[in-house]
Amino acid sequence: MMRTFLLSFLVASSAFAHGGQLAAEVLFYEGDDLRAVSSNFGLLTATERGFEWSCFDTLTSVPFTGFYHGEKWYAQTRAGLFESPDKGCSWAAVGGSLAGQPVATLRVDEQGLVASAQRLPGLGQLHRLGEAGFAPWGQPLPQGELVDFKVRRVDGAVFALIHDDGQDPAVWFVDSELGEWSLVASLEGLAVPRFIDLELGDDQLVVAVFRGAAGELWAIDNQNQLTRRAQLPTPILEGRSSGDEHWVITLTGVPLKATGNGPFLPAEGPEHCLASKTEQMVACGDIDDGHLVLARVPGGFETEYPFSTIVGPACPEAECNERWAQIESSLNPQPDAGLVVDAGPPVEPSSGCGCLSGSTASLGWCILLLGLRRRQRC
Repeated sequence: MMRTFLLSFLVASSAFAHGGQLAAEVLFYEGDDLRAVSSNFGLLTATERGFEWSCFDTLTSVPFTGFYHGEKWYAQTRAGLFESPDKGCSWAAVGGSLAGQPVATLRVDEQGLVASAQRLPGLGQLHRLGEAGFAPWGQPLPQGELVDFKVRRVDGAVFALIHDDGQDPAVWFVDSELGEWSLVASLEGLAVPRFIDLELGDDQLVVAVFRGAAGELWAIDNQNQLTRRAQLPTPILEGRSSGDEHWVITLTGVPLKATGNGPFLPAEGPEHCLASKTEQMVACGDIDDGHLVLARVPGGFETEYPFSTIVGPACPEAECNERWAQIESSLNPQPDAGLVVDAGPPVEPSSGCGCLSGSTASLGWCILLLGLRRRQRC
Protein backbone atom coordinates (compact mmCIF):
# COMPACT_ATOMS: atom_id res chain seq x y z
CA MET A 1 0.00 0.00 0.00
CA MET A 2 2.75 2.43 0.96
CA ARG A 3 4.74 1.59 -2.16
CA THR A 4 1.70 2.23 -4.33
CA PHE A 5 1.26 5.60 -2.68
CA LEU A 6 4.93 6.52 -3.12
CA LEU A 7 5.02 5.56 -6.78
CA SER A 8 1.80 7.46 -7.39
CA PHE A 9 3.41 10.43 -5.65
CA LEU A 10 6.44 10.23 -7.96
CA VAL A 11 4.31 10.27 -11.11
CA ALA A 12 2.06 13.00 -9.73
CA SER A 13 5.07 15.12 -8.76
CA SER A 14 6.55 14.80 -12.23
CA ALA A 15 3.22 15.70 -13.82
CA PHE A 16 2.89 18.70 -11.51
CA ALA A 17 6.37 19.89 -12.48
CA HIS A 18 5.28 19.93 -16.12
CA GLY A 19 1.86 21.45 -15.63
CA GLY A 20 0.12 18.09 -16.02
CA GLN A 21 0.94 18.09 -19.75
CA LEU A 22 2.85 14.82 -20.11
CA ALA A 23 2.21 13.09 -23.41
CA ALA A 24 3.19 9.69 -21.98
CA GLU A 25 4.56 8.30 -18.73
CA VAL A 26 6.43 5.27 -20.07
CA LEU A 27 8.35 4.40 -23.23
CA PHE A 28 10.06 1.05 -23.78
CA TYR A 29 11.42 -1.15 -26.53
CA GLU A 30 10.70 -4.79 -27.20
CA GLY A 31 13.38 -5.63 -29.73
CA ASP A 32 13.09 -2.90 -32.37
CA ASP A 33 9.46 -2.11 -31.52
CA LEU A 34 8.61 0.94 -29.45
CA ARG A 35 5.66 1.07 -27.03
CA ALA A 36 4.15 3.93 -25.05
CA VAL A 37 1.87 4.06 -22.03
CA SER A 38 -0.05 7.28 -21.47
CA SER A 39 -2.70 8.29 -18.97
CA ASN A 40 -3.87 10.78 -21.61
CA PHE A 41 -3.94 8.46 -24.63
CA GLY A 42 -3.76 4.88 -23.30
CA LEU A 43 -1.65 2.03 -24.70
CA LEU A 44 0.21 2.78 -27.92
CA THR A 45 2.20 0.52 -30.26
CA ALA A 46 4.50 1.93 -32.93
CA THR A 47 3.73 0.58 -36.42
CA GLU A 48 4.56 1.58 -39.98
CA ARG A 49 1.46 3.78 -39.87
CA GLY A 50 2.48 5.43 -36.61
CA PHE A 51 1.37 4.72 -33.04
CA GLU A 52 -1.68 2.44 -32.98
CA TRP A 53 -4.02 2.88 -30.03
CA SER A 54 -4.99 -0.23 -28.06
CA CYS A 55 -8.46 -0.36 -26.56
CA PHE A 56 -8.71 -1.03 -22.83
CA ASP A 57 -12.39 -0.25 -22.14
CA THR A 58 -13.20 -3.97 -21.91
CA LEU A 59 -10.67 -4.41 -19.09
CA THR A 60 -12.51 -5.45 -15.94
CA SER A 61 -10.28 -3.65 -13.45
CA VAL A 62 -8.75 -0.18 -13.59
CA PRO A 63 -6.51 1.69 -12.90
CA PHE A 64 -3.63 -0.27 -14.33
CA THR A 65 -0.03 -0.11 -15.52
CA GLY A 66 0.63 -1.35 -19.05
CA PHE A 67 3.44 -3.61 -20.27
CA TYR A 68 4.09 -5.24 -23.65
CA HIS A 69 5.86 -8.56 -24.32
CA GLY A 70 5.59 -11.43 -26.78
CA GLU A 71 2.87 -9.87 -28.96
CA LYS A 72 0.66 -9.28 -25.92
CA TRP A 73 -0.29 -6.29 -23.82
CA TYR A 74 -0.31 -6.90 -20.07
CA ALA A 75 -2.16 -4.82 -17.49
CA GLN A 76 -1.08 -4.83 -13.85
CA THR A 77 -4.22 -4.15 -11.80
CA ARG A 78 -5.27 -4.37 -8.18
CA ALA A 79 -7.29 -7.47 -9.06
CA GLY A 80 -4.34 -9.26 -10.68
CA LEU A 81 -2.59 -9.44 -14.04
CA PHE A 82 -4.57 -9.30 -17.29
CA GLU A 83 -3.40 -9.99 -20.85
CA SER A 84 -4.61 -9.10 -24.34
CA PRO A 85 -3.34 -10.86 -27.48
CA ASP A 86 -5.45 -8.71 -29.84
CA LYS A 87 -4.30 -5.14 -29.19
CA GLY A 88 -6.68 -4.54 -26.32
CA CYS A 89 -9.87 -5.70 -28.05
CA SER A 90 -10.29 -8.37 -25.36
CA TRP A 91 -8.70 -8.93 -21.95
CA ALA A 92 -8.46 -12.07 -19.83
CA ALA A 93 -7.06 -12.70 -16.37
CA VAL A 94 -3.66 -14.42 -16.35
CA GLY A 95 -3.81 -17.88 -14.82
CA GLY A 96 -1.16 -20.22 -13.44
CA SER A 97 0.69 -19.18 -10.32
CA LEU A 98 -0.26 -15.53 -10.86
CA ALA A 99 -4.03 -16.10 -10.87
CA GLY A 100 -5.51 -13.28 -8.81
CA GLN A 101 -2.10 -12.18 -7.53
CA PRO A 102 -1.33 -8.45 -7.27
CA VAL A 103 1.72 -8.06 -9.50
CA ALA A 104 4.20 -5.38 -8.48
CA THR A 105 6.81 -5.57 -11.25
CA LEU A 106 7.19 -7.04 -14.74
CA ARG A 107 10.65 -7.33 -16.29
CA VAL A 108 12.15 -9.09 -19.29
CA ASP A 109 15.47 -10.93 -19.06
CA GLU A 110 17.36 -13.14 -21.52
CA GLN A 111 14.87 -15.98 -21.04
CA GLY A 112 11.59 -14.13 -21.12
CA LEU A 113 9.10 -12.47 -18.82
CA VAL A 114 9.45 -12.44 -15.03
CA ALA A 115 6.85 -11.05 -12.61
CA SER A 116 6.96 -10.31 -8.90
CA ALA A 117 3.92 -10.85 -6.70
CA GLN A 118 3.23 -10.51 -2.99
CA ARG A 119 0.35 -10.47 -0.54
CA LEU A 120 1.61 -8.75 2.57
CA PRO A 121 2.52 -9.80 5.19
CA GLY A 122 3.40 -12.96 3.22
CA LEU A 123 6.74 -13.36 1.47
CA GLY A 124 7.29 -12.07 -2.05
CA GLN A 125 7.71 -14.52 -4.91
CA LEU A 126 9.10 -14.30 -8.46
CA HIS A 127 7.18 -16.01 -11.28
CA ARG A 128 8.46 -16.87 -14.75
CA LEU A 129 6.33 -17.18 -17.87
CA GLY A 130 6.76 -20.56 -19.60
CA GLU A 131 4.92 -22.58 -22.22
CA ALA A 132 2.34 -23.65 -19.62
CA GLY A 133 1.90 -20.14 -18.22
CA PHE A 134 3.36 -18.51 -15.13
CA ALA A 135 4.98 -20.70 -12.47
CA PRO A 136 6.93 -19.88 -9.26
CA TRP A 137 10.59 -19.16 -10.02
CA GLY A 138 12.95 -20.03 -7.21
CA GLN A 139 12.39 -19.83 -3.48
CA PRO A 140 10.25 -17.16 -1.78
CA LEU A 141 12.06 -13.93 -1.02
CA PRO A 142 13.24 -12.83 2.44
CA GLN A 143 10.88 -11.25 4.94
CA GLY A 144 9.63 -7.78 4.07
CA GLU A 145 8.02 -5.91 1.19
CA LEU A 146 9.49 -6.68 -2.23
CA VAL A 147 10.04 -3.21 -3.69
CA ASP A 148 11.84 -4.08 -6.94
CA PHE A 149 14.02 -6.72 -8.57
CA LYS A 150 16.44 -6.99 -11.47
CA VAL A 151 18.19 -9.86 -13.28
CA ARG A 152 21.87 -9.26 -14.02
CA ARG A 153 22.50 -9.89 -17.68
CA VAL A 154 26.05 -11.23 -17.44
CA ASP A 155 25.33 -14.22 -15.17
CA GLY A 156 21.58 -14.44 -14.58
CA ALA A 157 21.89 -13.55 -10.89
CA VAL A 158 18.84 -11.87 -9.36
CA PHE A 159 18.90 -8.86 -7.05
CA ALA A 160 15.93 -7.76 -4.95
CA LEU A 161 15.21 -4.58 -3.01
CA ILE A 162 13.30 -5.44 0.16
CA HIS A 163 11.98 -3.16 2.89
CA ASP A 164 11.03 -4.74 6.20
CA ASP A 165 9.05 -2.70 8.74
CA GLY A 166 11.21 -0.75 11.17
CA GLN A 167 14.41 -1.37 9.21
CA ASP A 168 16.33 0.26 6.41
CA PRO A 169 15.72 -1.17 2.93
CA ALA A 170 18.23 -3.81 1.88
CA VAL A 171 19.69 -5.39 -1.25
CA TRP A 172 19.45 -9.20 -1.48
CA PHE A 173 21.07 -11.53 -3.99
CA VAL A 174 20.62 -15.07 -5.33
CA ASP A 175 22.53 -16.82 -8.12
CA SER A 176 20.96 -18.01 -11.37
CA GLU A 177 19.76 -21.25 -9.71
CA LEU A 178 17.56 -19.17 -7.37
CA GLY A 179 18.36 -21.15 -4.28
CA GLU A 180 19.06 -19.38 -0.99
CA TRP A 181 18.97 -15.59 -0.84
CA SER A 182 21.95 -13.70 0.63
CA LEU A 183 22.11 -10.18 2.03
CA VAL A 184 24.31 -7.85 -0.05
CA ALA A 185 23.98 -4.66 2.01
CA SER A 186 21.61 -2.57 4.06
CA LEU A 187 20.81 0.85 2.59
CA GLU A 188 21.24 2.74 5.84
CA GLY A 189 19.48 6.09 6.02
CA LEU A 190 18.03 5.66 2.51
CA ALA A 191 14.46 5.26 1.27
CA VAL A 192 12.36 4.48 -1.84
CA PRO A 193 15.00 2.34 -3.61
CA ARG A 194 14.41 1.15 -7.16
CA PHE A 195 16.50 -0.09 -10.06
CA ILE A 196 16.94 2.27 -13.00
CA ASP A 197 18.17 1.30 -16.45
CA LEU A 198 21.54 3.03 -16.56
CA GLU A 199 24.37 0.99 -18.06
CA LEU A 200 27.52 2.25 -16.41
CA GLY A 201 29.80 -0.54 -17.67
CA ASP A 202 30.81 -4.02 -16.52
CA ASP A 203 27.13 -4.97 -16.23
CA GLN A 204 26.70 -2.85 -13.12
CA LEU A 205 23.20 -2.52 -11.70
CA VAL A 206 22.15 0.97 -10.63
CA VAL A 207 19.86 1.75 -7.69
CA ALA A 208 18.24 5.19 -7.26
CA VAL A 209 17.36 6.14 -3.68
CA PHE A 210 16.12 9.03 -1.57
CA ARG A 211 18.26 10.47 1.22
CA GLY A 212 15.83 12.85 2.83
CA ALA A 213 14.89 15.32 0.09
CA ALA A 214 18.07 14.60 -1.88
CA GLY A 215 18.93 11.75 -4.23
CA GLU A 216 21.74 9.26 -4.67
CA LEU A 217 22.75 6.65 -7.22
CA TRP A 218 24.40 3.41 -6.06
CA ALA A 219 26.06 0.81 -8.31
CA ILE A 220 26.37 -2.96 -7.77
CA ASP A 221 29.40 -4.45 -9.54
CA ASN A 222 30.14 -8.03 -10.66
CA GLN A 223 31.58 -8.80 -7.24
CA ASN A 224 28.30 -7.72 -5.61
CA GLN A 225 29.98 -4.70 -4.07
CA LEU A 226 27.73 -1.69 -3.51
CA THR A 227 29.28 1.76 -4.01
CA ARG A 228 27.84 5.25 -4.24
CA ARG A 229 28.04 6.56 -7.80
CA ALA A 230 26.56 10.05 -7.40
CA GLN A 231 25.01 12.45 -4.88
CA LEU A 232 22.37 14.81 -6.25
CA PRO A 233 20.25 17.54 -4.65
CA THR A 234 17.03 16.02 -6.03
CA PRO A 235 15.94 12.35 -6.20
CA ILE A 236 16.16 10.64 -9.58
CA LEU A 237 12.93 9.58 -11.28
CA GLU A 238 14.47 7.51 -14.09
CA GLY A 239 17.62 7.05 -16.16
CA ARG A 240 18.83 5.58 -19.44
CA SER A 241 22.14 5.11 -21.21
CA SER A 242 22.88 5.51 -24.90
CA GLY A 243 26.44 4.67 -25.83
CA ASP A 244 28.75 6.75 -23.63
CA GLU A 245 25.95 9.12 -22.57
CA HIS A 246 24.09 8.54 -19.31
CA TRP A 247 20.92 10.59 -18.80
CA VAL A 248 18.85 10.88 -15.64
CA ILE A 249 15.73 12.93 -14.93
CA THR A 250 15.09 14.32 -11.49
CA LEU A 251 11.82 14.27 -9.61
CA THR A 252 11.39 17.96 -10.48
CA GLY A 253 11.86 17.31 -14.19
CA VAL A 254 15.46 18.49 -14.62
CA PRO A 255 17.66 16.45 -17.00
CA LEU A 256 21.23 15.62 -15.99
CA LYS A 257 23.86 14.00 -18.19
CA ALA A 258 27.12 12.19 -17.52
CA THR A 259 29.62 11.23 -20.18
CA GLY A 260 31.58 8.06 -19.46
CA ASN A 261 32.60 8.04 -15.80
CA GLY A 262 32.13 11.79 -15.44
CA PRO A 263 29.78 13.57 -13.03
CA PHE A 264 26.07 14.13 -13.64
CA LEU A 265 25.61 17.78 -14.62
CA PRO A 266 22.63 19.88 -15.77
CA ALA A 267 22.07 19.62 -19.52
CA GLU A 268 19.45 20.73 -22.02
CA GLY A 269 17.37 17.68 -22.87
CA PRO A 270 14.17 15.72 -22.22
CA GLU A 271 12.40 16.41 -18.94
CA HIS A 272 10.58 13.10 -18.50
CA CYS A 273 10.25 9.56 -19.82
CA LEU A 274 13.26 7.93 -21.56
CA ALA A 275 13.87 4.71 -23.48
CA SER A 276 16.99 3.45 -25.23
CA LYS A 277 18.15 0.64 -27.51
CA THR A 278 21.87 0.25 -28.30
CA GLU A 279 22.85 3.66 -29.67
CA GLN A 280 19.28 4.95 -30.06
CA MET A 281 17.47 7.02 -27.42
CA VAL A 282 13.94 8.43 -27.38
CA ALA A 283 12.04 10.58 -24.90
CA CYS A 284 8.47 11.65 -24.21
CA GLY A 285 7.31 14.96 -25.59
CA ASP A 286 4.81 17.49 -24.29
CA ILE A 287 1.16 17.89 -25.16
CA ASP A 288 1.57 21.66 -25.56
CA ASP A 289 4.41 21.12 -28.04
CA GLY A 290 2.34 18.71 -30.12
CA HIS A 291 4.71 15.75 -30.17
CA LEU A 292 4.48 12.35 -28.53
CA VAL A 293 8.07 11.06 -28.90
CA LEU A 294 11.43 12.79 -29.38
CA ALA A 295 14.51 11.05 -30.76
CA ARG A 296 18.14 11.74 -29.86
CA VAL A 297 20.06 13.15 -32.84
CA PRO A 298 23.47 14.84 -33.11
CA GLY A 299 23.09 18.18 -31.38
CA GLY A 300 19.84 17.52 -29.58
CA PHE A 301 16.42 15.85 -29.74
CA GLU A 302 13.96 16.14 -32.60
CA THR A 303 10.36 15.04 -33.16
CA GLU A 304 10.07 11.36 -33.99
CA TYR A 305 6.29 10.91 -33.62
CA PRO A 306 3.91 13.90 -33.58
CA PHE A 307 0.37 13.34 -32.29
CA SER A 308 -0.86 13.15 -35.87
CA THR A 309 0.75 9.69 -36.09
CA ILE A 310 -1.63 8.19 -33.48
CA VAL A 311 -4.21 6.04 -35.28
CA GLY A 312 -7.34 4.27 -34.06
CA PRO A 313 -7.89 0.66 -32.98
CA ALA A 314 -8.53 -2.46 -35.01
CA CYS A 315 -11.36 -3.44 -32.64
CA PRO A 316 -14.89 -3.77 -34.07
CA GLU A 317 -16.56 -3.21 -30.68
CA ALA A 318 -18.62 -0.05 -30.48
CA GLU A 319 -17.39 0.89 -27.00
CA CYS A 320 -13.78 0.87 -28.23
CA ASN A 321 -14.67 3.02 -31.21
CA GLU A 322 -16.55 5.44 -29.00
CA ARG A 323 -13.58 5.71 -26.66
CA TRP A 324 -11.24 6.30 -29.59
CA ALA A 325 -13.48 9.12 -30.83
CA GLN A 326 -13.07 10.82 -27.44
CA ILE A 327 -9.29 10.40 -27.50
CA GLU A 328 -9.00 11.56 -31.11
CA SER A 329 -10.90 14.74 -30.29
CA SER A 330 -8.46 15.48 -27.45
CA LEU A 331 -5.34 15.27 -29.62
CA ASN A 332 -3.61 18.59 -29.86
CA PRO A 333 -4.33 19.97 -33.34
CA GLN A 334 -1.33 22.31 -33.12
CA PRO A 335 1.19 21.35 -35.84
CA ASP A 336 4.51 20.22 -34.48
CA ALA A 337 7.47 22.41 -35.35
CA GLY A 338 10.03 19.59 -35.21
CA LEU A 339 11.83 21.43 -32.45
CA VAL A 340 15.46 20.46 -31.86
CA VAL A 341 16.56 20.98 -28.28
CA ASP A 342 20.24 21.69 -27.86
CA ALA A 343 21.67 18.90 -25.72
CA GLY A 344 25.34 19.76 -26.01
CA PRO A 345 27.88 19.98 -23.18
CA PRO A 346 26.51 21.04 -19.78
CA VAL A 347 26.49 24.81 -19.39
CA GLU A 348 28.17 26.61 -16.50
CA PRO A 349 26.54 30.03 -16.05
CA SER A 350 28.79 33.05 -16.53
CA SER A 351 28.08 34.06 -12.95
CA GLY A 352 30.14 31.06 -11.89
CA CYS A 353 27.66 29.29 -9.63
CA GLY A 354 29.96 26.29 -9.66
CA CYS A 355 28.17 23.56 -11.60
CA LEU A 356 31.47 21.88 -12.32
CA SER A 357 32.91 22.16 -8.84
CA GLY A 358 31.27 18.95 -7.61
CA SER A 359 29.56 20.70 -4.67
CA THR A 360 26.09 19.31 -3.99
CA ALA A 361 24.85 22.69 -2.78
CA SER A 362 26.14 24.62 -5.79
CA LEU A 363 24.81 21.94 -8.14
CA GLY A 364 21.41 22.43 -6.55
CA TRP A 365 21.51 26.16 -7.30
CA CYS A 366 22.53 25.44 -10.88
CA ILE A 367 19.63 23.02 -11.36
CA LEU A 368 17.22 25.59 -9.94
CA LEU A 369 18.58 28.40 -12.14
CA LEU A 370 18.60 26.16 -15.20
CA GLY A 371 15.01 25.10 -14.55
CA LEU A 372 13.87 28.71 -14.17
CA ARG A 373 15.73 29.77 -17.29
CA ARG A 374 14.21 26.88 -19.31
CA ARG A 375 10.68 27.78 -18.27
CA GLN A 376 11.18 31.51 -18.99
CA ARG A 377 11.88 30.60 -22.59
CA CYS A 378 8.64 28.60 -22.91
